[in-house]
Amino acid sequence: MPSCRAICWADSDSVTLRQRAVPLELQGRVVALARAVGFGSIPIGTVLGGVAAALLVNAYGTRTGLTAAVVIRGLVASSSAIPLLLGRIPALRLPDAQNRTVASVNL
Repeated sequence: MPSCRAICWADSDSVTLRQRAVPLELQGRVVALARAVGFGSIPIGTVLGGVAAALLVNAYGTRTGLTAAVVIRGLVASSSAIPLLLGRIPALRLPDAQNRTVASVNL
């Protein structure tokens, strides 16, 4: 259950950041690209993680190899925050409300 809360928290943060950084007229395209990259990388990560775990299990045994695989996965996942912390994101500010208009949609 704690991992579900962490995923929901991270998802709401990324959506908020994306909404603040991307103009309204481009948000649909950016969301589509983010989802395609996110969901498309799941099978690649699964294969790479399985190969890494198999290699580590063969080299160090089941318990040590799987523990090492999980630790490496955690380090890789944690390292993804480094560009966010070192980039412009902490200084990001909301543009004026006058420049943020909702596009009209004809249904």
